[in-house]
Amino acid sequence: MKKVGDTWQGGICRLPRPSFPTGVMRAWFHPTTGLMYACGMNAWGSNRTERRGGLLRILYTGAETLLPIGLEAKESGMTLRFNQPVDSELARDPKNDLVDSWRLKRSANDGSRLYDGKSLVVDSVEVCGDGRSVRLRLPEIS
Repeated sequence: MKKVGDTWQGGICRLPRPSFPTGVMRAWFHPTTGLMYACGMNAWGSNRTERRGGLLRILYTGAETLLPIGLEAKESGMTLRFNQPVDSELARDPKNDLVDSWRLKRSANDGSRLYDGKSLVVDSVEVCGDGRSVRLRLPEIS
């Protein structure tokens, strides 16, 4: 997340792993082993219904995975930075990208409402000189 003027911005991505069988509310790393544990339940805001709740251990397999590690909104687009070089052939195809936008109105009620939600058109994609960053051209945010 980053504050630009008075507006907070941020990005999220789905981890390349199967969905959890229950909603996940908190995750911690064990201070000694470094293993990740998550707990959660099936409650408001959850679309997972396979279990009512659970304590989960997430194991690192050592496999290399392409993950975004940075996001910067720019004039008429955004730049995504990844942890390793991107496949330039796949990266240049705008059909491989999905960008959704919405406003969030925080409230004292359970959860917060999303407003003005829409999918943005990715006009073009450019792989930057470092080979680890891509610039998405999004005419709707200029």
